[in-house]
Amino acid sequence: MRSVTVEAFGQSRREEKRIVLVTLTSNRGVRLELLNFGAAIKSLRVPDRDGALTDVVKGFDTFEEYERDATCCGCTVGRVAGEIGFGQFALDSREYLLGVNAPPHHRNGGARSCLSKKVWNYELLEEGNAVCFSCRSHDGEGGYPGTLTVEVTYILTNQNEVVVDYRASSDKATILNLSSNLLFHLGAKSLEHLSVQLSNNRFLPTDEDGLVTGEIIPTAGTLLDCSSGPRPLRSLLGTQPLGVYFAQDLSPDARLKKFRHVARVSNAATGVVLNVASTYPTVFLSSLEEHLLLRCQHFPDAINKPSFPSVVLRKDQIYQQMTSFRFGICE
Repeated sequence: MRSVTVEAFGQSRREEKRIVLVTLTSNRGVRLELLNFGAAIKSLRVPDRDGALTDVVKGFDTFEEYERDATCCGCTVGRVAGEIGFGQFALDSREYLLGVNAPPHHRNGGARSCLSKKVWNYELLEEGNAVCFSCRSHDGEGGYPGTLTVEVTYILTNQNEVVVDYRASSDKATILNLSSNLLFHLGAKSLEHLSVQLSNNRFLPTDEDGLVTGEIIPTAGTLLDCSSGPRPLRSLLGTQPLGVYFAQDLSPDARLKKFRHVARVSNAATGVVLNVASTYPTVFLSSLEEHLLLRCQHFPDAINKPSFPSVVLRKDQIYQQMTSFRFGICE
């Protein structure tokens, strides 16, 4: 039976706000646990091949662990997901300097004043099984221009699916690339059991520090080709310790497909399958503590790479992107 509950999870001393755990349960018994700290997914339990509910993501048991965590586990990241080269960019002939938290680069909004460390407001939505988190980032916060208003809505459907809807606006030109740092294990906490197949057939080469070079290369004929069939995750990422950005074809016909299938991840041990669809053009895959870090987003460092699609958000524009995570069982 569908239900929504809200309970205390902790207290933020920095913002003097209460941390709450919001639990959404679908008619099929799927249970999604969310925190207003970082607008985070704490837990997601779906049926395995035996019908037992199993947690498929990494989360922490206490608020203090989330406060200390440097990986943004389960949280909304931004203002800009991924890297910004050397923590600097130019917009409308003005230079901006950001904090360098992944030397020598800026990553996922920085170490301080980033969205993943904020206490968000929340609203339970009357229609559907959903909750909307909202927050504001003031002009100059983290080095970014513009006062930004952000909403992240989680919708739990009765098709074993979680939909994440990102929306934002700014009072002046800024850059924006929202995403979520989700760590999946699909029930068995070892990468040995995970396989992945991707619809994106391009990849973005990176330098030794993990910054994209600006090239967009087809995966066909490379060790990163997993568009024609599933590949063991361990072998796919074996030569890429910092992770890989897989990008869609940027031809006009391909870009007409606004919401598209991106990835299929399966766990042979539990039988759980994850299908990911998104409006974002890239997906980042990496391994972290025997979990799969999967993040749909815009091209990284796009503000410094003229050949990449723009991530500039102008005044009075509405930013909207969407990613869905739908779960099933291996045939």
